[in-house]
Amino acid sequence: MKTGSYSIEVKGNNPFVVLDLKRYRLLLERIEDMKDRLAIRGRANDEDIPWEDTEKKLINKFNLK
Repeated sequence: MKTGSYSIEVKGNNPFVVLDLKRYRLLLERIEDMKDRLAIRGRANDEDIPWEDTEKKLINKFNLK
């Protein structure tokens, strides 16, 4: 069955969808964006760390001073 820019194929008990490459890439991009938004939302309540503390840790870790 073909509709618009995709088709649904059924072979035995294994149906699958065939997407246009451009549409597939757009779908992957949207999924990645959604994952990013979920990760950000999951970190929204994390404690803020002052830059000075982070800077000190980096200086010590990489022996910069």
